[in-house]
Amino acid sequence: MKCSPGTRPASASTVSTNVRSSIGAAVGYLASVRNVALHVARLDDLDTDLIAAAERITGDGRTVLYEFSVWGALQLLLSGRASIVFDATFGVTPGRRT
Repeated sequence: MKCSPGTRPASASTVSTNVRSSIGAAVGYLASVRNVALHVARLDDLDTDLIAAAERITGDGRTVLYEFSVWGALQLLLSGRASIVFDATFGVTPGRRT
């Protein structure tokens, strides 16, 4: 989710609701993460709530590409893109083990 400097992203509950409504109630698997940029040295020593935001860039019924960011207060901490696969059983014949 792109935010101008000095603005705060939507709340985590709003983002979660928006993501769920864009894909329905499906289970997905993280397929890849790219263009990750860490804008601080560490995340575990911050004394602030972390806000995660995601915006759907493109996708179909099986895969979706999101641009994501993690914010602390008004500071961008982490950003990148993530691919999610929703139908991870494609290409697998039921009952057959490899």
